[in-house]
Amino acid sequence: MTRAHAQRLEADPASVRTARRAISEVVDGAADGDQLDRLLLCASETVTNAIEHGEPPIDFHIAVIDRVVRVEVSDASPLRPRMGEPAPTSIRGRGLLIVDRCSDHWGVDEAAGGKTVWFEVDIGGS
Repeated sequence: MTRAHAQRLEADPASVRTARRAISEVVDGAADGDQLDRLLLCASETVTNAIEHGEPPIDFHIAVIDRVVRVEVSDASPLRPRMGEPAPTSIRGRGLLIVDRCSDHWGVDEAAGGKTVWFEVDIGGS
Protein backbone atom coordinates (compact mmCIF):
# COMPACT_ATOMS: atom_id res chain seq x y z
CA MET A 1 0.00 0.00 0.00
CA THR A 2 1.36 3.40 -0.98
CA ARG A 3 -0.67 6.49 -0.20
CA ALA A 4 0.45 10.08 0.04
CA HIS A 5 -0.84 13.56 0.75
CA ALA A 6 0.81 16.98 0.70
CA GLN A 7 -0.49 20.44 1.44
CA ARG A 8 0.56 23.88 2.59
CA LEU A 9 -0.78 24.82 6.00
CA GLU A 10 -1.61 28.26 7.33
CA ALA A 11 0.34 29.43 10.38
CA ASP A 12 -2.89 29.19 12.36
CA PRO A 13 -3.97 26.83 15.16
CA ALA A 14 -6.80 25.55 12.93
CA SER A 15 -4.10 23.90 10.80
CA VAL A 16 -3.59 21.31 13.53
CA ARG A 17 -7.12 20.04 12.92
CA THR A 18 -6.49 20.07 9.15
CA ALA A 19 -3.36 17.93 9.59
CA ARG A 20 -5.10 15.46 11.89
CA ARG A 21 -8.00 15.09 9.47
CA ALA A 22 -5.59 14.48 6.57
CA ILE A 23 -3.82 11.70 8.50
CA SER A 24 -7.12 10.03 9.33
CA GLU A 25 -8.15 10.12 5.67
CA VAL A 26 -4.82 8.86 4.31
CA VAL A 27 -4.44 6.06 6.86
CA ASP A 28 -8.18 5.21 6.53
CA GLY A 29 -8.49 2.09 8.68
CA ALA A 30 -4.97 0.74 8.07
CA ALA A 31 -3.85 1.62 11.62
CA ASP A 32 -5.32 0.31 14.85
CA GLY A 33 -6.65 2.74 17.47
CA ASP A 34 -3.36 3.05 19.36
CA GLN A 35 -1.35 3.62 16.18
CA LEU A 36 -3.79 6.26 14.94
CA ASP A 37 -3.74 8.01 18.32
CA ARG A 38 0.07 8.11 18.22
CA LEU A 39 0.03 9.52 14.67
CA LEU A 40 -2.52 12.19 15.55
CA LEU A 41 -0.71 13.21 18.73
CA CYS A 42 2.67 13.49 16.99
CA ALA A 43 1.10 15.46 14.13
CA SER A 44 -0.54 17.83 16.61
CA GLU A 45 2.79 18.47 18.31
CA THR A 46 4.90 18.93 15.17
CA VAL A 47 2.38 21.20 13.43
CA THR A 48 1.91 23.25 16.61
CA ASN A 49 5.69 23.62 16.93
CA ALA A 50 5.94 24.84 13.32
CA ILE A 51 3.16 27.37 13.92
CA GLU A 52 4.54 28.65 17.24
CA HIS A 53 8.30 28.45 16.65
CA GLY A 54 8.79 28.22 12.88
CA GLU A 55 8.25 30.57 9.97
CA PRO A 56 5.81 30.28 7.06
CA PRO A 57 5.36 28.60 4.74
CA ILE A 58 4.49 25.38 6.55
CA ASP A 59 4.34 22.29 4.34
CA PHE A 60 2.77 19.04 5.53
CA HIS A 61 3.43 15.65 3.90
CA ILE A 62 2.13 12.18 4.71
CA ALA A 63 3.27 8.97 3.07
CA VAL A 64 2.24 5.40 3.85
CA ILE A 65 4.81 3.02 2.40
CA ASP A 66 5.24 -0.63 3.34
CA ARG A 67 3.08 -0.26 6.46
CA VAL A 68 5.04 2.71 7.79
CA VAL A 69 3.42 6.12 8.04
CA ARG A 70 5.89 8.98 7.64
CA VAL A 71 4.77 12.52 8.39
CA GLU A 72 6.91 15.56 7.57
CA VAL A 73 6.32 19.14 8.69
CA SER A 74 8.56 21.73 7.03
CA ASP A 75 8.91 25.42 7.75
CA ALA A 76 11.22 28.24 6.67
CA SER A 77 12.96 28.83 10.00
CA PRO A 78 16.60 27.74 10.05
CA LEU A 79 16.45 27.23 13.84
CA ARG A 80 16.66 23.59 14.83
CA PRO A 81 14.04 22.53 17.40
CA ARG A 82 15.27 21.41 20.79
CA MET A 83 13.86 18.75 23.04
CA GLY A 84 13.09 20.59 26.25
CA GLU A 85 13.23 19.65 29.89
CA PRO A 86 10.22 21.54 31.20
CA ALA A 87 9.48 22.01 34.87
CA PRO A 88 6.92 19.50 36.15
CA THR A 89 4.33 22.26 36.53
CA SER A 90 4.93 23.82 33.11
CA ILE A 91 2.15 23.47 30.53
CA ARG A 92 4.57 23.99 27.62
CA GLY A 93 7.80 22.52 26.30
CA ARG A 94 6.91 18.85 25.88
CA GLY A 95 6.21 18.65 22.14
CA LEU A 96 9.35 16.85 21.02
CA LEU A 97 9.38 14.70 24.16
CA ILE A 98 5.92 13.49 23.15
CA VAL A 99 7.06 12.87 19.56
CA ASP A 100 10.10 10.98 20.86
CA ARG A 101 7.97 8.71 23.04
CA CYS A 102 5.02 8.20 20.67
CA SER A 103 6.74 7.67 17.32
CA ASP A 104 8.93 4.78 16.24
CA HIS A 105 11.50 7.11 14.66
CA TRP A 106 11.82 10.85 14.28
CA GLY A 107 14.35 13.46 13.28
CA VAL A 108 15.10 16.85 11.83
CA ASP A 109 16.48 17.44 8.34
CA GLU A 110 18.00 20.84 7.68
CA ALA A 111 17.82 22.49 4.28
CA ALA A 112 18.76 25.82 2.73
CA GLY A 113 15.16 27.02 2.99
CA GLY A 114 14.52 25.91 6.57
CA LYS A 115 14.00 22.50 8.13
CA THR A 116 11.76 19.45 8.17
CA VAL A 117 10.71 17.68 11.35
CA TRP A 118 9.56 14.15 10.55
CA PHE A 119 8.30 11.11 12.39
CA GLU A 120 7.35 7.55 11.54
CA VAL A 121 4.88 5.09 13.04
CA ASP A 122 4.88 1.44 11.97
CA ILE A 123 1.31 0.28 11.38
CA GLY A 124 2.31 -3.26 10.41
CA GLY A 125 0.90 -4.84 13.54
CA SER A 126 -2.73 -3.92 12.97
